[in-house]
Amino acid sequence: MTKIRIGRPTGSKTNSEGLRAFKAVAKEELLRLYGEGRTTREIGAIYGVSRTAADNRFKALGIQRRWHDETAKFKNAKMSIPLSNLQRQMLLGSILGDACLHEYDYTTKRFGIRKYLKVQFAQGEAQLPYLSHKRDIMLSGREKLPKTCVSKLDQRPEGSNLGLPVWQFAFSHTPTLRALVDELGMKNSEGVTCVSDKWVGALDATSVAYWFADDGNLLTYPKDGTWRLTFHTDAYTGEELQRLLEFVRSFCAPSARLHEKREGQYAIEAYRREEVETLIKKIAPFTPECMKHKLKLP
Repeated sequence: MTKIRIGRPTGSKTNSEGLRAFKAVAKEELLRLYGEGRTTREIGAIYGVSRTAADNRFKALGIQRRWHDETAKFKNAKMSIPLSNLQRQMLLGSILGDACLHEYDYTTKRFGIRKYLKVQFAQGEAQLPYLSHKRDIMLSGREKLPKTCVSKLDQRPEGSNLGLPVWQFAFSHTPTLRALVDELGMKNSEGVTCVSDKWVGALDATSVAYWFADDGNLLTYPKDGTWRLTFHTDAYTGEELQRLLEFVRSFCAPSARLHEKREGQYAIEAYRREEVETLIKKIAPFTPECMKHKLKLP
């Protein structure tokens, strides 16, 4: 019976000439390639040798290998898909509003505990067209993303805390979200979502439109004819509230203020008629049609 040999043939170019050529490569060149984020497998492929051969050469030269977390950062950077401006701004505004940026731990046999990121979108049944609109935005350009990165639109089993139907979907492409989170400092050292200066500095009229559609309202008081345009910011810390308040002031409402709705819970209010009108004019072109009713005075 003929024996089948598995692996590279003995005496092949890969095992002899290629290996000798690889051993002649200067340490500085290998460090340069490794510093660019290439793995030992990729470096080995450049010179026609196996990953094991590259690993052994690194060990012989005393080249310090990256920890798994460092390697993951390089891999995420390579796999990150550039978001369109609409996708990016919709994410930034929605996470300020009703969407949640989650970071989970999961365990692998090879690398131990890894990090997984996703943005969870959820709305009541009345806002189902709005939720579908957001999902359509994330599906644009889907040909570049794994099929599972945008989940199906489905009904949350437990509903809301009032027992009302809630619909949801998630965007979960960790490399892309990791690039956004790291760029704008959207997570603190403990993995908690935080409104950073960079995040606030990246907001524009589109993101404000989605933030308002999620967590804003517009009211008029018949007694005195005053207007109130409000962003509900119950969940934010004092520093985060101050950053957002300063942004709203610079965006269109210099007289905007914090209003304490109840103990420890605040909203950002624009109350001068001309400033409210300016804000509405700025965000109206970027507000989805299904949510433009929120920009009309009752």
